[in-house]
Amino acid sequence: MIINPYCTNRGWLFEDFKRDFEAVAIEGVEVRSSEQPLADADAWICIRTNEASCPRGGMYGTEWGPRTVVQVHDFWAHSPLTRFGAVMLTHEGQRKTAPTADRVLVRAIGARRGFKLRDSWPERFTVGWVGRDVVHQGRHVKRPQAFVDAVKDVRAGGLECGVMLYGDESLRQYAQTLSTYEELTDFPTADCAVGGLVILNMCDRSVESLQDFYNSISALIVTTESPAAPLPLYEALACGLPVISTRRDIDFPDYIVRQCEPTAEAIAECIANDYELRHETFRQRHIFREAVTHWQEDWLEANVRLAMELVG
Repeated sequence: MIINPYCTNRGWLFEDFKRDFEAVAIEGVEVRSSEQPLADADAWICIRTNEASCPRGGMYGTEWGPRTVVQVHDFWAHSPLTRFGAVMLTHEGQRKTAPTADRVLVRAIGARRGFKLRDSWPERFTVGWVGRDVVHQGRHVKRPQAFVDAVKDVRAGGLECGVMLYGDESLRQYAQTLSTYEELTDFPTADCAVGGLVILNMCDRSVESLQDFYNSISALIVTTESPAAPLPLYEALACGLPVISTRRDIDFPDYIVRQCEPTAEAIAECIANDYELRHETFRQRHIFREAVTHWQEDWLEANVRLAMELVG
């Protein structure tokens, strides 16, 4: 049986999924990833929601539709997905924006198991932010400016914390507002990073590179407007890092993910509190990893098994 996850190559996360899908090992199943749906597949997994119904390569209204799993990764309005075989949601709230098929599975993606619990921390208290500046209908949905404004507030209060960004060219403007910064395509050691802000190459989302990033910060800041938990939140916890997040619909207790309003003042207050607690949170780092109950490898396999069910 051939299962075909597909989406066009626009870089970043979905390309990781296509690669990692091919590592799913189920007896009698071959997983082949591609940019367009493969004609010789038995079932398909459409990774980018709007490509399921697009004129070129779409499954809507074709004989392949009932054997296609459509993934939903955002909270934007989508065309009805009722004629597809199954839909994979990452959060219950997506039911409101993506009318779904009869067969629906809701499952958070989580972190990759390759992330390891950190065994050291940077000499300088350093906050980090991961992602790209995504603009949708005029809104900067990841809200990087809230992170920048919070850092300015913290520094104005006398705490000269280090700052690291892990993203792409879209973050340059935010880096420039925080005075001096470095641009690096390879990950630096923690000693190289403590002096300022670092932009890293967006093409490398390997566990090894991200592990180095998380090991070089003291806390991760999450500002996206999505009510779900983004992957960096799970990744940071898997490395034993505390997370400060704007409010979202998640089940983590406040001592694991400190939630606050999406204002610079509220985020800055949480950063200052984490600075005071930095030694204690490092000693208790194992509790952050233990809070992770969703793992990406399980999510990938669940998608493949859902597609297998459609073959019948």
